[in-house]
Amino acid sequence: MIAADFETTHLTGPTNLPLIKQPYIIEYTFAVLEDNTLKELKRETHLIKPALAISEEVTRITGLTNKDLMNQKPFAAHYRLWCDLFLGQRAMAAHNCFFEASCMEVELKRLGRLTQFPWPSERLCTVELTAHLKGRRLKQEELFEIATGKPPPKAHRTDADVTTLVTNLRWLRKQKLI
Repeated sequence: MIAADFETTHLTGPTNLPLIKQPYIIEYTFAVLEDNTLKELKRETHLIKPALAISEEVTRITGLTNKDLMNQKPFAAHYRLWCDLFLGQRAMAAHNCFFEASCMEVELKRLGRLTQFPWPSERLCTVELTAHLKGRRLKQEELFEIATGKPPPKAHRTDADVTTLVTNLRWLRKQKLI
């Protein structure tokens, strides 16, 4: 299983929106987990140089600035690593997996590699898996508090968010929800 989180230039738009107007991934973390135990086997966190500047709002949310990203490699330079990490994985897990997968699809379409990417056969969305707990879509931080009884680590940086996600996935496994 691979747990994923992204920070982006903005939210995704309608699928017919030109690719240049869709978001660019500016940071990602992937944690490769052993399927049965959810023991973390590997973690990759990287910044990516987007094709457009990030807004002040993105900087406010993530703490990342255009200066932080200007000397980073573009998405194309990360493609081979992504393939290596995803190859053979049974599932991709994310909080709001639809958004994360949509961002991946946009970046892969820009490279012309959408259909060549080794997509896992299953997607696990912790938003969808836990909506029944409170009768609504939970924020990742709320789920972490349910799972641990503690406040979560700082949010909106991918490494911290994947750490929270992995904790939530382990709790969901104990609850027999995954």
